Amino acid sequence: MNSSTRVTSARVTPALVKATVGLGVTALLVAGCASGKAKTASVSGSSGGATSSSPVASSAGSLSSSPMASSSMAITSAASSPPTPLAIATVQVKMGPPGAYLADAAGRTLYLFNADKTSASTCYGKCATAWPPFITSAAPQVAGKASAALVGTSTRTDGTTQVTYDGHPLYYFKSDAMPGETGGQGVEGVWWLVTPAGAAIGAAKAAVVPPAPTKPATVTPTPTKITGVLPTPTKPVVAPTPTKPIVVPPTPTMTPTPPAVVTPTPTTPAGGGWS
Repeated sequence: MNSSTRVTSARVTPALVKATVGLGVTALLVAGCASGKAKTASVSGSSGGATSSSPVASSAGSLSSSPMASSSMAITSAASSPPTPLAIATVQVKMGPPGAYLADAAGRTLYLFNADKTSASTCYGKCATAWPPFITSAAPQVAGKASAALVGTSTRTDGTTQVTYDGHPLYYFKSDAMPGETGGQGVEGVWWLVTPAGAAIGAAKAAVVPPAPTKPATVTPTPTKITGVLPTPTKPVVAPTPTKPIVVPPTPTMTPTPPAVVTPTPTTPAGGGWS
């Protein structure tokens, strides 16, 4: 190696050392910043986790999962959603203030609709939302005093099968949130509970009966009391009684008698003979 090469190497080596040291310092600074961010994130995460697991949060969680909250949610859900169609619908008889009436296996009250003149339902759209039909996926069954001979089915326009009783399509009332409620009884004068015999409960009582004609009252006029001087009563003017005219018969006239006709008697001549 010559002298010029040594000089060049001596000059290059300090420059490389400086560059290497500079890169190392930069790398350390970058690593330090990254480590600081990671620690900050770790601290924040730990703080958030501690907050979420604080007694207040735990109390709120236990409150939301308490039996009272669950019961309230269940009641709200039951009141706002129609009953789920049953795989096998069962009709039974329940007893209550209205008497014996039809209900499903869970005790939910069933109703008939006066507008249904046949076993084909006429309740669709908003009507079916307020009065969900009693749907079954198989042949319906009966329990208790319900009559198997009166239970049947009818196909709705959407293809589902509705349970009928004595030819009446059966429905729920959406506002009946609990079994045994009969809030739909007599609504609009067309929704009725159903007896075990298939008749509407209360429909006859709700019929409008025209009132019986009443005899007009006889009003007797009240005599008025007259004060002061009474006027002298005047005699009523009596009309003269008509008299019959006197009929005088005419004087009969004398009919003149005709003069009597005298026939002369023949005389015999003297001498005793005729001449």
